[in-house]
Amino acid sequence: MRSRASVPKLSAALRGDPDAMVRQSAAAAFAYIADQAAIGPLVDALKDPAAPVRHAAMRSLGKLRAT
Repeated sequence: MRSRASVPKLSAALRGDPDAMVRQSAAAAFAYIADQAAIGPLVDALKDPAAPVRHAAMRSLGKLRAT
């Protein structure tokens, strides 16, 4: 899923999937897409109740900033 076309689907998974592992995977996937449209959903994910999701969002935000 390195296509920018996947951003809306990953955003939906990150915001609304009940499974924390799915949300974590979506947050991590954004690091490989390198699309600035991912910043909003990733910032929102910093408030996720699951620590692994927040951690993946922080790492992806860091990688996006580096690009």
